[in-house]
Amino acid sequence: MIRILIGVVIILSGLSSSIADVLERQVARHIRSEGFWCDVISDIRPALHLKKNNENPVKVTCDDGSRFAQYLLIFDQNNKLISIQKLQ
Repeated sequence: MIRILIGVVIILSGLSSSIADVLERQVARHIRSEGFWCDVISDIRPALHLKKNNENPVKVTCDDGSRFAQYLLIFDQNNKLISIQKLQ
């Protein structure tokens, strides 16, 4: 499993747009592999208010202009994806 939490930091710090694009595509692919829709990620950020114990939650917004969905991705302390939950 990819180290998405590290990727979130890279995306938020705005280092390289090509790295951010690759990480966004990987996150979208993981969401789609769980049967959810996500073609274009418009926002990705840590959900610190939902953090508990050794879990690292990340909120992902997918929006292509005609469809909108938000997901909560939960990672363990080793940044391994535990679950994906659709919000709303």
